[in-house]
Amino acid sequence: MITGNSIISHCNCLRMFMRIQLFFCLMTVLPLSLSAQDIVVIGQVLSAEDASPLPSANVWFKGTDIGTATNEEGFFLLRSSQPQKTLSVSVVGYKQRNIALDFGTDQVLEIMLKEDISLLDEILVLPSQDAALSIVENVYHNRHKNNPDNIVNIETEIESATNLNLVNLKEKAFQRRLFQQLRSGAIAQNDTSYSLPVYASVGRTRFLRSADSTRTEQLSYRQNAVRLLPEEQWQQFIAAYMPDINLYRTYSTILGRNFMSPVARSAKMYYNYFLADSISTPSGSKSYKIRFKPKTSQSSLFAGEMWVDSATYAITSADLYMPNHVTVNYLNSYTYSYAASPASSVFFPSYERQDLGLQLNPLPVKNSPFFGAIISRADTYSSTAAINDSILLQQPESILADTIEGEGLDMIWNKIDSINRTRIQKLATWAVDIALNQYLHIWHIDLGPLLNLFHYNRYEGASPRLSLRSNSRFAKHFTFGGYYGYGFNDNQHKYGGQIQWRFGRTRRNYI
Repeated sequence: MITGNSIISHCNCLRMFMRIQLFFCLMTVLPLSLSAQDIVVIGQVLSAEDASPLPSANVWFKGTDIGTATNEEGFFLLRSSQPQKTLSVSVVGYKQRNIALDFGTDQVLEIMLKEDISLLDEILVLPSQDAALSIVENVYHNRHKNNPDNIVNIETEIESATNLNLVNLKEKAFQRRLFQQLRSGAIAQNDTSYSLPVYASVGRTRFLRSADSTRTEQLSYRQNAVRLLPEEQWQQFIAAYMPDINLYRTYSTILGRNFMSPVARSAKMYYNYFLADSISTPSGSKSYKIRFKPKTSQSSLFAGEMWVDSATYAITSADLYMPNHVTVNYLNSYTYSYAASPASSVFFPSYERQDLGLQLNPLPVKNSPFFGAIISRADTYSSTAAINDSILLQQPESILADTIEGEGLDMIWNKIDSINRTRIQKLATWAVDIALNQYLHIWHIDLGPLLNLFHYNRYEGASPRLSLRSNSRFAKHFTFGGYYGYGFNDNQHKYGGQIQWRFGRTRRNYI
């Protein structure tokens, strides 16, 4: 029998092994790129409550502009040519920490952050909001047993459908209408000149999670893509932009920006809540409808509503969206829908959907046509059951079959095939390749990345650069190139070069 203490011990050992492995890997690579005078600080930022990694946390040397953000596992690396005394760490929803460093020496740190509740007692609550706040606080206190990431000994099948559309819209009203059509999986015929469906996929995966392992098995998969890019590049593009949302976490990261959950411990400092409705459930309990919106336009927060079960205080469904006043680079719009089905005293996800609008204009200009992409992904969980009878889950209804898998997906599939047979593909291939890869192909030479052809900062001033490299027409497995520029403020010539050898089936690995 596996006990709770053995699970915790196993997780701690695994986490320690990862840190040791990361340390030795970095120590092997660092001498190749750092001078003898550089000071290096390597570490991991974790939640003090449950030791979970905190991604996109800000880490910097206090009093300097040398900083970075943690990766998905909470790891970071900082270096400085000068000795540093203090390291500062901050992330939304947690107290900022200042860590004293051993002056002038390399270090490996594990940094624990506590949730920020210092202002909770000072919040003034209106009587009409008191009931909603009490429900939200109970959701927070019961989050560990309701968080689907903590539920083990389960087996489920996940049906996923994803589609990507490039859009070129001139009217904001039409843009919103098209976005709603894409969410419902229905695109009118007269919208084809504004929306270019370029990728669609549907697949089914068996997911199993036990106390000590998690594994997946691909049951079926099919995809279709306009031949602008290889299909695996479309997959990588979508995977890079689609976030991992979990309302039971303190925050979720979307395109590098941390959005605080409406049920985080310190959320009532930032959200207004309203009890909009309550209904009785078949089990005899109640379900509460809570609406929430940001108190201020200065923070990265969601708006929307959620239903909460009164017996378990689990979130049974939620609909979130990014308010218009929130600004995130390249993010034009975002919505998230969630539903969960009961299983004894817990709820397990039955449906999730995300719709993310990206603005891909390299240099957006006011009143210029909007060029971007809309990525939609829906996951339906079915055939959910216990592995060893320790937990029983009801099989949820298949929502995906009514929204994407039906006529909407077939229509997108047929449009992709029709686009692949038209001359517009060549023009679109050229435009999309420049927008996504940032290189202009001229005979056997690539000019780019285009965004690096002009630099400006206070030290260098305006610094135009000419950057060239050989492309695959010159050699499939070998490339060389360099750049030359000039800084008009510091009056310095800038130049450099590179040689790369590509290998592997897709030639995406290189030395």
